[in-house]
Amino acid sequence: MKQKGQIISLDFLFSVAIMVLALGITLQFIEVNSYAAAQQKNFNVLKAVGSSASERLISMPDSSLGRGTMCGVIDNFGDGLGDTVFSLPSCIDKQKIGSHDYDTLAHVLGIDTAEFEYHVVSYDEGGIEIGTGPVDASDIYSESRKVIFYDGPVGKDVIDNCMGYNLDYLKNGLDKACSLEEKHILLEVWRP
Repeated sequence: MKQKGQIISLDFLFSVAIMVLALGITLQFIEVNSYAAAQQKNFNVLKAVGSSASERLISMPDSSLGRGTMCGVIDNFGDGLGDTVFSLPSCIDKQKIGSHDYDTLAHVLGIDTAEFEYHVVSYDEGGIEIGTGPVDASDIYSESRKVIFYDGPVGKDVIDNCMGYNLDYLKNGLDKACSLEEKHILLEVWRP
């Protein structure tokens, strides 16, 4: 004679409950890690765009891409023509940067305005501000740089004076103060 046994035992129910719980915890762990990885990837892209734009802001000379932001150094000692000798890194020409609108400067900085927004500001006296700060952005990359602001091209005599090489002033005992001052500029980049 055959005896009918118990189909679902209490041990079986406990083991199924423990397996479902373990599976739920594993899936939750995977979801949290994938979300964290996606957030890190988004921030890394934001950081790459912001860091590149910050570097271009302080080191972009005039080129075929358009008007840069760096101060041009002119030779105003020689023939008097004022030819641009070189561009001065970390020196921002306020006339050049002021001539750019938001989209043009974004192009110079390499920022795709369809995907990112930016804000450039210097809170120092006589500073600049382009764009508006982030309002509802969750991830913001910002980078602060030490720069020199100057209005227009920098004369070679100004640089020589600041470095103490202006022999005309030294010979005549004149003391001319350096007109180049260090300021801070902040670039913020975020996704709208």
